[in-house]
Amino acid sequence: MSESLNKRNENRPGYKKTKVGWIPEEWETTRLDSVSHVKTGPFGAQLHQCDYVEDGTPIITVEHLGELGISHEKLPLVSDEDKQRLSKYEIKEGDIVFSRVGSVDRNSLVSQRENGWLFSGRLLRVRPNTRKLHSSFLSNYFNQAHFKHHIRSIAVGGTMPSLNTHLLSGVYVPLPPYYEQRKIADILSTWDEAIEQMRKLIDAKKRLKKALMQLLLTGKRRLPGFNEKWKEYSLGDLTCITFSNVDKKKSSNEIPVRLCNYTDVYYNDLITRNMPMMKATATVGEIKKYRLQKQDVLITKDSETAEDIAIPCYFADEVYDVICGYHLAIIRPTKGKVHGPFLSYLLMTDIVHYQFVRMANGVTRFGLPLESVRRIKIRIPYIDEQQWIAEVLQCAAAEMNKLELKLSALEKQKRGLMQKLLTGEVQVKL
Repeated sequence: MSESLNKRNENRPGYKKTKVGWIPEEWETTRLDSVSHVKTGPFGAQLHQCDYVEDGTPIITVEHLGELGISHEKLPLVSDEDKQRLSKYEIKEGDIVFSRVGSVDRNSLVSQRENGWLFSGRLLRVRPNTRKLHSSFLSNYFNQAHFKHHIRSIAVGGTMPSLNTHLLSGVYVPLPPYYEQRKIADILSTWDEAIEQMRKLIDAKKRLKKALMQLLLTGKRRLPGFNEKWKEYSLGDLTCITFSNVDKKKSSNEIPVRLCNYTDVYYNDLITRNMPMMKATATVGEIKKYRLQKQDVLITKDSETAEDIAIPCYFADEVYDVICGYHLAIIRPTKGKVHGPFLSYLLMTDIVHYQFVRMANGVTRFGLPLESVRRIKIRIPYIDEQQWIAEVLQCAAAEMNKLELKLSALEKQKRGLMQKLLTGEVQVKL
């Protein structure tokens, strides 16, 4: 492994240069196969998708690997007969499973909950010798950025990188005294538990927000003081809809602008003046036609899948140098009839989004016809109730954003601790 992976301890008293970088003198380094056994999952001929059953033993594959453990969602199951036949591919608590193809740096530690499950042919199983190597210590080492980079660098193949038992067995790992490994793992597990609890809280808030949206945006639950009947309109009756067609070609008379693009909309509920955006140039005509205004609603007008069509967000600030990118459409509300944030939330509801999905056409890429978008049916209350509904949902979103920031801080703290503890920069005491 490249010695550049860890130079933070370079030439410090009490540290030595090794294959994994500069580490404390009392630590050792060793090849993974001297302290673990690496095994490939069953070959394709041994297990087919048609062998899966509705009730049986779970078998994990690449999509179930997470940094904090193995996902229990959408697990394929195999029969008791197949479990017996494939018993040598069982996983047990303390094993670490790696992706064998594609995202080869992806790996997860097996917990007690997955004891007796199986692993697929797209994975490699690392079974540490627990008398020499603490499983959680090794798992944290595997999830450091520099180790992941190293794994990607040794993978073979072009378009589809892959690992094998020989490559993974040959990597070097640090080997502190066992009590120190255990103490490091205990410290980092405290952060793992906090991160996991925060993720669960965020997931619960997301479910609550989605349920709240379905109630408030369909009129099933009304806010106090509002009882007027909601009315149905076509989207084109209440808004001006413009499909962006910004020309990517450069010309000498273009003006520098900021471009709001597909990913800005796809990953955000709102766009603000402070967000980093792509720098681009546009003609005077394009700027006039596609310049964004406060409370504009943006949607993705084409995408690789029909389900990703019409993902909405709204433009929150009054700025004059941002124009709409070419994979997007501007839906500009008519003042006094429809409230931009309310409309953005409304377009997220299943009943409206399904209309967009149904009208999307294409083969390798799906697109929306402009006239069909204008005919989308929506039910809305009067403008004042729209504003109150949007404010309630914005408060829920702001609370969730605060939790996301806390989660990000915890993850950053853990990365810093991993760097210090797993390289011996800071040593723990018994």
